[in-house]
Amino acid sequence: MDTCAACDIAGAGRCNGKGPCGETVPGMGGKRQSFVRNIEAFEGMSLNMRTVHTISHPKTEIELLGVKLAMPILTGITGGLTYNMGAANKLAFDGEVMTEEKYARGIIEGAANAGCLGWAADGIGDPLETYKRRMAVVKEFKGRAVAQIKPRTQKEIFERLDIVQEAGAPFFAIDVDSAGRAARALPGKTVEPKDLKKLKEIVNYAKIPFISKGIMTVDEALMCAEAGCGAIIVSNHGGRVLSSTPATMHVLPAIVKAVRDRGYKMPILVDGGVRDGGDVLKALACGAQGYW
Repeated sequence: MDTCAACDIAGAGRCNGKGPCGETVPGMGGKRQSFVRNIEAFEGMSLNMRTVHTISHPKTEIELLGVKLAMPILTGITGGLTYNMGAANKLAFDGEVMTEEKYARGIIEGAANAGCLGWAADGIGDPLETYKRRMAVVKEFKGRAVAQIKPRTQKEIFERLDIVQEAGAPFFAIDVDSAGRAARALPGKTVEPKDLKKLKEIVNYAKIPFISKGIMTVDEALMCAEAGCGAIIVSNHGGRVLSSTPATMHVLPAIVKAVRDRGYKMPILVDGGVRDGGDVLKALACGAQGYW
């Protein structure tokens, strides 16, 4: 995310979390402090210039859980247009309503064309049929698209995981941090935190790697490693769950060190606050395998 009309009007030039939509949830904003900290953490880091070397053609390709990527970048897991965008969605697209399927296809196809992976999201208030329609788009791209599931009850997760696996996704993620959002506590929108036992149940049920998204502490990272998670994403849900959380880049180095010191080799990704390729480089320098 670089800029939008609202930030241009506010004179920010690009999204810095301080524009008019900064605290819009539902919407694309976040809790002001946490949202902004993610961005400022990157802005507070500098890159050393090194011009005396022998690398004339740097390579950006990586392999993540068996999938080759042209660069260490995946798209953000964003969906729920009906409640995150609402009327603004119609205005943004000149009166045309952007459906969940169109949005998922645009993200996934664009990422595939760039040699990366795009995501189809799960919305906690979405009926199963809506999720199935998104997974139909994942199936179109035959392994070049991945899926996310909300931290629902185990039964609901397994039901959706069957659909994800049938669609041919190479791996999937559960944004466990989403269980902390107050909006998820409404009637009929059951989510639950996951302990070590439940993480292991998901790992054992799945036939594809499980990525646990929303890890912000060393003990949780080690718990995910012990459970057998394929990877973790250091994330505070884009600053949308809890105000006053540290920036993801502030906790990333300690998590990487603890996981690697104990011999675990699972990939560690990070999200929140990225604005350009320089930010991706900063995340890689701090031990991440890729940027979400």
